[in-house]
Amino acid sequence: MGKVAYELDLPTKLASVHPVFHVSMLKKCVGDPASIVSLEDLEVKENLSYEEVSIEIFDRQVKKLRGII
Repeated sequence: MGKVAYELDLPTKLASVHPVFHVSMLKKCVGDPASIVSLEDLEVKENLSYEEVSIEIFDRQVKKLRGII
């Protein structure tokens, strides 16, 4: 598009997502291959929301609050 705006070539499944963004939206990122989610695994609804599903719970803590009955 220009020097400060980029347009993404999105698949038709993501046609409802606005494909243009400003470079100020970019942040430096050190990628972790384990955190990459494939497009097939992500089910985006018409209102652009999605449901998060827990895969595994690593730790659990129960705290008793003081002074609350």
